[in-house]
Parts: sequence; C-alpha cells; structure tokens
Amino acid sequence: MTALVLSAENDPEAARKCVDKVFTYATPHNGIELEIIGNAPSFFTAQSADNFNRQRMLSYLGLPAGTEKVNTLNGKFDVDRFFCLIGTNPKDYTVASGWSARLVGPFSDGLVRTDNATVFDGDEGAGTSKLSPRAYVYRSHSGYYGIVNSEEGYQNLTRFLFGDVRIDGSLEVRDITLPPDVEQARLAKKQIRASYQFEVVARVRGAHWDLSRRLANENSAVFRKYGELFPEKATEGIDHANRHNPVLFNVHLDDGLKVNSRRASMGFSIDLGVLVPDYQVDGMLWLNNHYPGGYIFRDKLNLEATPPKTDKDSWQLRYGFDSRTPNRATTLADGTATDGRLEFRIPIVQKNRPGIDATLVLSASVWNAIKV
Repeated sequence: MTALVLSAENDPEAARKCVDKVFTYATPHNGIELEIIGNAPSFFTAQSADNFNRQRMLSYLGLPAGTEKVNTLNGKFDVDRFFCLIGTNPKDYTVASGWSARLVGPFSDGLVRTDNATVFDGDEGAGTSKLSPRAYVYRSHSGYYGIVNSEEGYQNLTRFLFGDVRIDGSLEVRDITLPPDVEQARLAKKQIRASYQFEVVARVRGAHWDLSRRLANENSAVFRKYGELFPEKATEGIDHANRHNPVLFNVHLDDGLKVNSRRASMGFSIDLGVLVPDYQVDGMLWLNNHYPGGYIFRDKLNLEATPPKTDKDSWQLRYGFDSRTPNRATTLADGTATDGRLEFRIPIVQKNRPGIDATLVLSASVWNAIKV
C-alpha cells in the first residue's frame, strides 16, 4: 500500500480531489470549552488538551489570524459534503471520574459542547453563513454509551457516504399566539417575553434507533428567541434580531437499506414538538394556568418518498399526521423545483391558544446515484 501525503497549503486543488466527503464524530471543530475557564488554555498540555486551544488551532488549520471561530471551512471544502455527528449526553462520560463532564457542563457530550461540534462556511457577520449537514444523537463522547461505536453513528455514516437522497427540514413560522391571559397583558401594553424550543426526532421506517434526536429534556432542542422568529414584532434593544427560522434536520436516505426491498417508497418519520415557553410579563414569570412541559404543537409525521419510474417522472412525497392517520402517509405533497432541488411544503397549524401557524419545508436533492 502506498500512502500519498498532500499538503493542502502547497497544493489545495490536488488535496481537495482526494477527498469526496468528510464525516466527523463529536469533533471539537471550534475547540474545547470549559465552565468559567472558557476555551482550553494553551498551558493545558496534559493529554494534548492544548491542541484544542483556538489560537493553536488557527495555526495548524491554516486559518487567518484573528478568526473568531475556528470551525469555519474558509471556502476550502464543500460544506454540504461535510457531515457532523453531535453527541448530547454528558452524563455517561466518565473520563477523569466524571470531572470532564462537570467542567464542560450541559449542552455537550461530556467533552465537546454541541455548538462547537459542527462546521460552517460563509460570513456569519453578513448573515451568509451556512452550516454543514448534521445529526444530534443522545450519546456521550466515548465509553459504553459512546458516540463512536453507536448504531446511530453507523447508520448516519452509511447513508451519508452511500445514500441516494438528502432531505433538509426547516420550519417557516408565520405566527405563534399567546395564551388568552398573556395576550390580554400584551394588549394592556405590558412587556411580554418568550423564547421557544423546537423538538424533532427523525427516524427511518423499521428502525429501532434515531437518525437525529433533539429534545428539550436532553438539552438539545432547537432554541429561538422571539426576536429571531419575528424581528418585525420584537422590541428594539431587548430581543430584536435577524429572522432565523429553525433548521430541524438533515437526513440522508438510502434506497438499498429499505426494510422491505420490494416496496417502492423510502419511509421516514418526524416527531415534531413546539414547547410552551416560560412567559415573562413585565419581567415576572407568568405562572397562572402554566403547566410545565406543555406543547403548543406535538405530532408525528409519517413520510414516504418514492423515486421516479422514468426520466420524465419526478419524485413523489406523501405524508400523514399520526393524530389523523396513524402510521400512514396518505396525502400527496406538491413538489416545486428550485435550484436543482425539490421543495415540499406541509402546513403545521394548531389554532387554539397558544397556537402556531407554520410550514414544514422539506428540501430534497439527489445525493449520489438516483436522478430527480
């Protein structure tokens, strides 16, 4: 066997041609962060921990001096072909008698914080950045319940490397209504504040594991401030921000891994939940009529993607809500071709207060072999 070592610095094009896709397991792309201390200091040389000091990472990653976040691809690799598997269970990480998990804190796998385990490309300051595809799994960094040897990791890896279709899911939120008495307080010109958590679990048909799992009680739900969802309604200087619709999942499907090879469609499901937040009225928690753990919306969507039979045909997508047609996908979604992708739009509506008016946007594209 001959090993060919190429320097990306000396011959970037040749190096790039040698790598088609990259899949990382719980990698600290933006360094290791500790409670109180912050980024791992350069003098933490034990077990080479200083390798995850950002200043040192700037050097060996070849990034420009002053780069704020070192998990940027800096235009050197296609961000869509770089998958990040992110662990969300710090409790089962027992390294250093559990002190690593204590020092790193929640929102981590016990060593790597979830925000540091993915990569992006583009300019964050200009709002043009793009995150790599990623999946969240309830696994620790290593050990008996570690992410590297997990079934979830293997299934994501094989589908990313050899699958046929990529489907991205995001939620376009038009409105989230308040409970009646909180709405009355708003109409009385009282200051109302709320932040929302979006839960999502993605599975394929026939599986006993999750492709991606983001839950509030596991500190992995998608979090959005009110001002990120509705900047036009936000209070200037308090919660105002750019619009930031939640990206819920990136899944890759493989026609060759269907539980029933004779079935034309590839089936997967999405558990979607939007939690009732802890409302604040004039800076005070609103506790009247508030039940912890309540949901504004909660349902499971069953989806079946069917590949085209001929070159003239297109992909078909059927969906169904468990609350209406349990374990069945009966409604045909119309697809719209946009920039080489098919976009399907599914209404997510709950009219009672607090309620939601939104659209689940599924963007599907060819991944390896099958043509849309």
